[in-house]
Amino acid sequence: MNFLQQQARFDDFIEILNEQRPHQTLDMKYPAEVCQPSTRLYQGLPDIDYRVHDKIGSTTVFLSGNCSFWTTIKRLAAPP
Repeated sequence: MNFLQQQARFDDFIEILNEQRPHQTLDMKYPAEVCQPSTRLYQGLPDIDYRVHDKIGSTTVFLSGNCSFWTTIKRLAAPP
């Protein structure tokens, strides 16, 4: 299945969920009956500025489970 086929299936699911399937928490109404689009315009999110010591320049994950953050190696999990 390609991306467009998967998107079509997802769109069909959303239509069924919102327009053909009543919800008990909505007193057996369809979400499309009770929900309204927001009147606010979406402005996006502001850029996040991380402090210098929080920035990771390079991360590598090895098959052994070790991770390398710049030059420091930390084990996140015990080997199997």
